[in-house]
Amino acid sequence: MNFAGDLSNIGLSEVFEEIHLDRLTGTLSIQEHSGLSAHIHFVDGRIRLVSLGPEHPFDYPAILAEAQVVTEKALAEAARRERRRTWKSALRRSEEFDEARFDAAVAARLGEEVVDLLVWKQGTFSFSEGDPDGTRFDREQRECRILIHPKELMLEAQRRRDAWVRLRKHLATPRTEILVPAPSRQEKPPVVEDVLAYFDGTTDLSGVLSGLGEERFHVLNTIADLVEEGLLVAASVEHLHHLAADAKKNGDIHVAIRHLEAAAGRCESLDPELSQELLKLYERSGRKADASRVYMNLAADYSQRGDLDAAHDAYVRAAELVPQAAEPLRRIVEVFAARAQHKPMRKVGIRLAELFAGKRQYEDAVASYRYLLEHLNKDVELNEAIAKLYGRMHEPERAVDELMPLADFAYIAGRHDEALRLYRTVLAYDRTNERARDRMEMIESGASRLRKSTRRRRIAAVVLGIVLGLGAWQGAREWFAQEAFQVGVRAALFERTAEGDGCVPGGAAYHYALMCQDFPRTQGARKAEELLQHILLNQLARLRTLAATDRQATVDALNELDRVPWPDEVGRLWLDGRAGILTLIRTAPSAAQN
Repeated sequence: MNFAGDLSNIGLSEVFEEIHLDRLTGTLSIQEHSGLSAHIHFVDGRIRLVSLGPEHPFDYPAILAEAQVVTEKALAEAARRERRRTWKSALRRSEEFDEARFDAAVAARLGEEVVDLLVWKQGTFSFSEGDPDGTRFDREQRECRILIHPKELMLEAQRRRDAWVRLRKHLATPRTEILVPAPSRQEKPPVVEDVLAYFDGTTDLSGVLSGLGEERFHVLNTIADLVEEGLLVAASVEHLHHLAADAKKNGDIHVAIRHLEAAAGRCESLDPELSQELLKLYERSGRKADASRVYMNLAADYSQRGDLDAAHDAYVRAAELVPQAAEPLRRIVEVFAARAQHKPMRKVGIRLAELFAGKRQYEDAVASYRYLLEHLNKDVELNEAIAKLYGRMHEPERAVDELMPLADFAYIAGRHDEALRLYRTVLAYDRTNERARDRMEMIESGASRLRKSTRRRRIAAVVLGIVLGLGAWQGAREWFAQEAFQVGVRAALFERTAEGDGCVPGGAAYHYALMCQDFPRTQGARKAEELLQHILLNQLARLRTLAATDRQATVDALNELDRVPWPDEVGRLWLDGRAGILTLIRTAPSAAQN
């Protein structure tokens, strides 16, 4: 079953208890009013996976180092290897690796995070039954054997609740804050000195608590007292830099990373030098996802300052570190678009769309192709790719809607090979599409006629070019009077020399347009295209008048002219005029449509 609610009306402890008692399997999503979010996946009422969002990934090397699951040497060797998937798969080669201890360390950290979540009082939650989202929970947890009883965490949260609430008044992020003793000349009771000894700057608050075992509840209250009295304070940026430098000298890379991350979190704006230092440590320790995230932040900063070249390089590096991440590719496309570099933009944009399609995120893939089409004048291949995606989404109607305008325009522009290919694709999605089938038959029959009459058409075009070049319209009319083959040219000349003769230029325009396409370089063909445009303008003017009195006759005339393979320039004129007449038909009074 699926349900949702507000944390101000029902606490997370009650939600956990309901999920546990009903032995539900699904994902609980929590959103705090401050902007923090979390996702917890349950299997038969027990906690299996936890995610705090992409902005707060779990530092697995630090978790393993704190729990002393493996040595720093083993972690460094695992980082130097090319990790196939996860830290667990890399560490299995180590003789000292204990898989059960690995799972227990990860489960303990997840439990600590959930205990902190149970203190939240403001926000919303929703539960959805089903399997976990593969993009939301990391693969490291999915490889671990974790099933946490929520009752234990609820009891622990109840014991810590008051202390956590007190800490939240003074600390921005209590679970990851690094605390240090404030300088004071006052003598402190021995119990206070003992607690302060835990905070030597080598770990954060949650790390201190996880190492205390059963004593952590009693110590937590003392910590809250010390923070309220000002005897324990959050480490400053300068102090964190010193702690990180000391950790690097001692070879403790993961502790150095934690201090620099805390320092970066305290900076009001991006510190490029600090980011570069973090990048070196991330890449040294094999944390590619974290390094990619820093490159993304640097690139965004470069982009805001107008340095698109530096932004492009940083986005490219982020994409190289995490090839399956979509956001770096999206930003690269935007940079290319801003620099009007259409060719590389198209290449990367197609790669992004294919990445989404591979993850079955079809709507995102379509949006990527649409973004490219907004910046490219025309690209039929992209539209065909969109139609293919609609086919994979089992939405053939949308695929047909995507392709039919392209096929019609190719047909009208005389690009018959392209039109045939598009119409065949349309029929693959909709076998009953009579319009596509009829146009394919017309193209194929027209091609057959063209092959049979090529020689006569060529001779006629040359003669017509000479005659029209001399401006002898009446002579041209008489010369073609006996040529049944050139009925289109004859009717067009009637239109030019004796308007009002009553000729219907639909069939005339069809043959005349074919001649324009066959002989595009001849003077006669250029004159013919001008004449064809004149025919079209006259016919559109008549149809606008007819649309006010006889709707059916207007539609019939439109259908006749729609069969004409108009050349490119004239074809665009036809599409615009056709759209205007259809608008007139739709808006005409019902009495005038009879």
